[in-house]
Amino acid sequence: MQKGIVIGILAAVCLMMSCTGNKAQMLQQLEELETTNRAGEQLLNDSLAEELVDYFERHGSSNERMRSRYMLGRTYYFMGELPRALEIYNEAADCADTTSADCDYKVLSRVHAQSAVIFNMQVQPRSQLKELRLAERYAWKGKDTLQAIECYAQQGDAYDFLHIYDSVVIIRERAYEKFMEVNRIERAAQTLGSAIPSLLEMHDFARAKRFIDLYETKSNLFDEFGNIEKGREIYYGIKGRKAWRKTRDEYRTKHTKRGAGRRAPARRPVGGAEPQPLAASTDHVCADAGALPRPDCGGGCG
Repeated sequence: MQKGIVIGILAAVCLMMSCTGNKAQMLQQLEELETTNRAGEQLLNDSLAEELVDYFERHGSSNERMRSRYMLGRTYYFMGELPRALEIYNEAADCADTTSADCDYKVLSRVHAQSAVIFNMQVQPRSQLKELRLAERYAWKGKDTLQAIECYAQQGDAYDFLHIYDSVVIIRERAYEKFMEVNRIERAAQTLGSAIPSLLEMHDFARAKRFIDLYETKSNLFDEFGNIEKGREIYYGIKGRKAWRKTRDEYRTKHTKRGAGRRAPARRPVGGAEPQPLAASTDHVCADAGALPRPDCGGGCG
């Protein structure tokens, strides 16, 4: 009887030691994937990522389940399977225990930020904005200041898709100030640079000129001869558009004043048809913009 008990205890101890060793190995593999991901290298081994998810689903904590699913989602993303990646990111977010004191908010922030990337690629700005607000919120909770500022700054992309240009500028200026507070001068200037097209749409040429000057002198994207780094040459088109629009507006203002008081000749309808009133513009999304929170609360997402 006693011999059987001893054998049972020894078997349980051996099983526990085996599981402990196996978990240490699986954690090491998970950490190696995370290191590869942070280095900017592509993750393409979906078999390993799926094996880690299966293991930590049975033997892991809530954080480990979230981390393994995040790596699987990143793997599907690099493999071009975006709907599957988004599904796994949602599962990863569901694994997070936000009531726990040791919740890994830094990883949770990145899960939502990567979901926002996919929504950006799919041109779904409202879903993108929702994910970025969550990413910013959890980054602040995880005391990941740079990640929080980046997620706030990128919310301007969603408003840009929606053609709500004043909101783009508000976010970019606030992000600029936040980056300056943590002495990220180059990133601050780069953030202002992405607001230049919106200022041109608003015909705010004075602020656009100020943003251009900061972008060209502080962003570290230009060489000593004033040439922007390779791959960003579209900037020259944006800058040229500024000069063209300013000249055009000045010309229109000048000639409008000169022709004040004159009545324009009535246009004859083509083919005898009666002239029709112009339809309301549908380019701007103001029709349902009331459902979209504007960045006027002073602190990014709530």
